[in-house]
Amino acid sequence: MRKIKLKPYWKNYGVAITLVLMAFVFLLALDPFFNLAQASLLLFFGAIAISAFYGGREPGILATLLSAMLTSYYFLLPQYEWKIRDIGAGLRIILFVSEGILISHLIGNLRSAQEKIRKNFEKLQVTETEIKDLNQTLQRRVNELQTLFDAIPINIAIAEDIDCRVVRLNPAFSHLLKMPKNANASAVMLSEQADPPFTVYQNGQKLTGENLPQRYVSKHGVELRDIEIEIVRKDKKVFNLYGHAIPLFDELGKPRGSVGVYVDMSDRKRMEMALYKLVEYSRITGPAFFETVVRVVAELFEVRYAYVGQLLPNHPPRIKTLAAWVNGQLSDNIEYDLSGTPCEQVIKQGTCLYRRQVSNFFPDDTLLQELGIESYLGTPLKNAQGEVLGILNILHDQPLDESLSPEALLEIFAGKTAAELQREQAIAELRNSEERYRYLVESIPQLVWTANSHGKVMDVNQRWSEFTGLTLVQVQTQGWETVVHPEDISTLTQKWAIAQENATNYQAEGRMRRNDGVYRWHLHQAVPLKNNRGQIIKWFGTATDIENAKQLEQQRLQLLEQERTVREKAERANRIKDEFLSILSHELRSPLNPILGWTQLLQTQKLDEQQVEEGLAVIERNVKLQTQLIDDLLDMAKILRGKITLNMTPVDLSSTIKAAIEVVRMAAERKNIWLQVNLSNNCHIKGDPARVQQIIWNLLSNAIKFTPEGGKVMINLERIDQQVQITVTDTGKGIDRGFLPHIFESFRQEDVSITRHYGGLGLGLSIVKYLVDAHGGTIVADSLGEGKGATFLITLPLLKSSAIVDLSDYLSSEEINLTGIKVLAVDDSQDTREMLETLLTVYGAKMKVVSSAAEFLSNFDHFQPDVLICDISLPDVDGYTLLQEIRRLPCERGKIIPAIAVTAHAGHEDYQQAFLSGFQKHIAKPIEPKILALTIASLAKASSRQ
Repeated sequence: MRKIKLKPYWKNYGVAITLVLMAFVFLLALDPFFNLAQASLLLFFGAIAISAFYGGREPGILATLLSAMLTSYYFLLPQYEWKIRDIGAGLRIILFVSEGILISHLIGNLRSAQEKIRKNFEKLQVTETEIKDLNQTLQRRVNELQTLFDAIPINIAIAEDIDCRVVRLNPAFSHLLKMPKNANASAVMLSEQADPPFTVYQNGQKLTGENLPQRYVSKHGVELRDIEIEIVRKDKKVFNLYGHAIPLFDELGKPRGSVGVYVDMSDRKRMEMALYKLVEYSRITGPAFFETVVRVVAELFEVRYAYVGQLLPNHPPRIKTLAAWVNGQLSDNIEYDLSGTPCEQVIKQGTCLYRRQVSNFFPDDTLLQELGIESYLGTPLKNAQGEVLGILNILHDQPLDESLSPEALLEIFAGKTAAELQREQAIAELRNSEERYRYLVESIPQLVWTANSHGKVMDVNQRWSEFTGLTLVQVQTQGWETVVHPEDISTLTQKWAIAQENATNYQAEGRMRRNDGVYRWHLHQAVPLKNNRGQIIKWFGTATDIENAKQLEQQRLQLLEQERTVREKAERANRIKDEFLSILSHELRSPLNPILGWTQLLQTQKLDEQQVEEGLAVIERNVKLQTQLIDDLLDMAKILRGKITLNMTPVDLSSTIKAAIEVVRMAAERKNIWLQVNLSNNCHIKGDPARVQQIIWNLLSNAIKFTPEGGKVMINLERIDQQVQITVTDTGKGIDRGFLPHIFESFRQEDVSITRHYGGLGLGLSIVKYLVDAHGGTIVADSLGEGKGATFLITLPLLKSSAIVDLSDYLSSEEINLTGIKVLAVDDSQDTREMLETLLTVYGAKMKVVSSAAEFLSNFDHFQPDVLICDISLPDVDGYTLLQEIRRLPCERGKIIPAIAVTAHAGHEDYQQAFLSGFQKHIAKPIEPKILALTIASLAKASSRQ
C-alpha cells in the first residue's frame, strides 16, 4: 500500500493532541491516589509547553484550549457539564487559557527564532545585522519569559547550579517566604545558618542535602512530580506546597540545575483540617462545643483571641459571649454593646475581614484599643431563615498573613456553630416551656399526674409526692391503687377503664391516703391529649382535696345538733341563773326575817332573860349565815377573776381540822349528830391555813346540814406514801348518782324546787374544788344514792419534814387571853365602836376606841397601844393614809406596831392594798369575834418577841 505522507502542520497538531490526552489519562489514573483534580491545570502546562516547543504557537494554543475544555468538563464542579457556575472556577480557566496562549506564543516565537538561527547557520548566510536582530528578538523573548516568571502566581524556584547553592525565586515565592527580591534562597546554604528564614519538611521530617527535591533532580537528571512539602517560615508559619521539580540541562545534555514549580495548598489543608475537626467534635454539644470551636479556630488561625457570641434582643444590640479563647486559654464570658464595633458591621453586612489596623476603622471601640488588636475577622451565625443569631470572631495583635484566605474557612465553622446555637436556643426554649409548665403544676393546690396512653403513671408533681409520701418510682412500681382507700378502688378503677375505652374525660370521687395514714376525700379528674387522628397520646390528671366539701353535709348536721345542744345549754344556764337568783333572794332574805323580828322583840324589853338569850342566839346564828353567804359570793367572784391569793406556809392538818371541828361542833350538837374524828399526827402540807380550814369547815358544814338528827359525820386524816388523805363521810340524804358529775359546778344544786329542805347558794363545793386544786390536790365525791350518805375524799401532797416548823406558838380558840394587851381602835360607826370595846374587854384587853383619825393620833402617844385596829372608810382621812402617818412618827414604836385593817371592803385589791400600806392583817366585816381576838393575840405575841 502506498504510504500517505502527512503535512508537517498536521503532525504538529497531532503531537499537541496526543500530549494533552496523555496528561489527561495520567491525571485520571493518579487522581484516586493523590487527589490531583485540584492541580489538574498545573500538569497541562507541561503538555502546552512541549506542544508549543514542538509544533509552534498554533499547536500550543490548541493544547491550551483542549486542556481547558477537559479540565472544565471533568475536574471542575459541577462535573460533566460545560456550563461553569462558579466565578472562581471561570477565572481560573480564563487565567489558564491566557497563560497557555502567552506561553505558546512565547515558546512559538522562541522556536521560530531558533529555527531561523539554525537555518541561518546552516546556510552560512547570517549577517551581522541579522544576528543583531536575532539577539534583540531573543532578548525580547527572554524579557517576556522574565515577565511571565515575575507575574505568574505560582511559586517558582530556579537552581542555577547542580548543587543548588544559588537558587533564584520568582516574586510570588519570595513573598511567601518573606525573603528579599533577588535574594539567594538556597536551602542548602541557608541550612548552614543558625537561624534560617525557612526550613523544608516532608511528612514531618526535615529535608537537607540531597533530600531536597531540586538538588536531587539536579544531581540525578530526573524529574520529581507531585511533590508535597511543608515550608516552616521563621515566624513559625507553615505552608503546604504541591508541585514538580524538573532538571535543567546544558548544551551537552548534562544537568546544570533545576526548576521547581509549587502551588500553595495551605488553605486547602486548613480546610481539610477544619472539616476533620468538625467531624471529630460533631458529638459534642452545648457549652463544650462552643468552647471547642473557639479553641480549634484560635489554634487553626494562630490568633490570640476567638469567641462565639449570641445576639441579645436588645436595642442597641448587645452580644453575650458563649465561649471565649484568650491567650491560649478559656476566659470568662462577658456581655457588651455592639455600637461602633466591627461586630456591628458583621451583623449588617456579613463576613468582614480587616487584615491590619482594624482600630483605625473603629476608633470608638475601646476594647480594640485596650487589647491592642491589629486584625479582625468575623462572620455571622444565621439560622435557616437567614436571621442572625450571633457572631464567630477571631482577633489578633498582628496583621493577618496576606497569603491566607481565611473567610471561607471561618464560614465552615460558622455553619456548624450556628446550627448548634440554634439547637441550644431551641433546647432553652423547650426547657423554659417545661419550667413554666412545671411551675404551673407545682403552684396549683391540686395533686397533678400524667399518664401514657395505656394509663401508666409517667409523672407526678411535688405536692402529689408530699401528700402520699411516695416517689414517682414507687408509684410506677406499686401502682396508684396503693394510695386509694380499699373501699373506693373498685369505683375508681371502673370509671378509669370506661374513660380509657371511650377516650372521654375521667371523673370520680375517692379517698386517698395521706403520708400520715389519714384518708382524705379527693375529686379525681383527667383529660386525654389526642393526636391529629384522635388517638390518645397522654393523660393529664388532677386530684383535688374535697375533704372539707365532703364534710360540709356532716358538719351541717353536726352544727344543727350543736345548735340544739347549745340552745338547751343556754336554756339550762338561763334556768340555773333564774333558780340561783331566786335562791339568792331567798337565802339573803331568810336570815333577815328572824334578825328583824327578834331585834324588834328585844327593843320592847318585855322578854325574860331566857327569851333574850334565845333571841340573841338566833340573831347571831343568822348573821353568821348571811356573812357566810356573802363570803361565798366574794370567793366565787375572786375565783372567776383569778384573784384568790394563797399565803403558803407549813400547815398542820390535824390542828387545822380540830379548829374547823370546833367551829361546827355547836351546829352538830344542836342536831344531835355524832362527830367521829380519826386524825393521824405528822400530817403537814404547804398551804394557806385559813383556806385549808375553809375547805374542811365547808365539807363538815355540808355534811351536818344534809345529815338528819341522830346521824353521824366521820372525818378521817391519814398519811399514805407522800400524800395525805382527808375523808369526810356522812349518813345523810346522799347524792343522786346522775348529779355526781355536776356536784362541783358553780350555782348547781340537786334540789332547786320551791319546797326544798336545805338552804345555800350552791357555791360551797365549787369553792372547795378550786381551793383544793390550788393546793395541788384532788377532791372526789361519791355516794351510793339518795338516803345512803355521801363521801368526799381529798388528797394533798405531803410536806417534807425539813420544811415543817413548830406550830405550838399558834393559839387555839380555848386559849384566847388578851389580858395586858392595849388595843387602840378607830371606826366612824358608833355600833361597831361599842361592839369592839365590849368584845375585846371580855377577852381581857385594855381598849381605847375613837371615832376619827385626829383622835386616833392624839391618843397614840399617851395610850401606848400594843395593837392598832383601823377602819379604812373614815370620813376625814382613809385608814391607809392614817397608818402611813403613824409609820412616819418620830418614835420607834410607830414604825413597828402591828395594825389590823377592819373594813367592809373585802375584795382582792383591798386585801393587797392593805398589806402594801403597812397593815399586818386584813379582816372583812362583819367581824368574827374569835377570829379578831386570835389575830390580836398572835400579833401582840409576835411583836413582844421582836
